[in-house]
Amino acid sequence: MTTLDFALHYISRGWAVIPIAFGTKAPPAGFPLARYLSGEWRSDEASCRVWWAEGDYGIAVLTGKISGILVADVDPRNGGDTTAIRARITTPCPTVLTGGGGLHFYFRLEQGQSIRSGHSSVQGVDRCADLRYVVAPPSIHPNGTPYRWEN
Repeated sequence: MTTLDFALHYISRGWAVIPIAFGTKAPPAGFPLARYLSGEWRSDEASCRVWWAEGDYGIAVLTGKISGILVADVDPRNGGDTTAIRARITTPCPTVLTGGGGLHFYFRLEQGQSIRSGHSSVQGVDRCADLRYVVAPPSIHPNGTPYRWEN
């Protein structure tokens, strides 16, 4: 599957996506990120086809109300214990192995539910929700390692 195929699949799930510069965690220079994060603009199949025809981009998924998902971002570099957090997750959920050795747990939000992004009460775990995005497979981390779906 191509990166475009992944982007279109994410859109079919109701998730908003944006391109990120290859090997980074940031949109390409000049990309109007604020308009997408606010929900003023939303990606669709046509915009994805244009973006990925223009360049070799990675994918970011917008989190929170706009996509109906909350992502728990477990980052070992900040003290996140992936084994301990995995043991605390009792409901099966889509999980991404990040390029940096962490985990992203995707949880569905109730329709229209809004949750603030920020640090959780657990060390090394952030809530990625409103006004945030996460890098998604098959993007490449700055260290060269791909993000990939675990399940």
